[in-house]
Amino acid sequence: MSKATMRRPRPTAIAVVSALLIQFVLIPVLPGLDMYATALCVVVTMVLAWFLRDRRPPRDSGAPPTPTPTPPNPRKKAAE
Repeated sequence: MSKATMRRPRPTAIAVVSALLIQFVLIPVLPGLDMYATALCVVVTMVLAWFLRDRRPPRDSGAPPTPTPTPPNPRKKAAE
């Protein structure tokens, strides 16, 4: 498996677990929801992935930040 394929394993795991729970737990208990199982899996996955997302700031690449150039101040010239 390539490195780019599994960049974000957390949403994939959330999708698999939510699909399994809906298909094997919720649908047998509430068979009236069988027509909406796929939509329910998608919505539950989106909500869980949002609330269980990684809230840490992204890792620093090690490169120093590039300074932003400051524009000249026209008021400073006029005061001199």
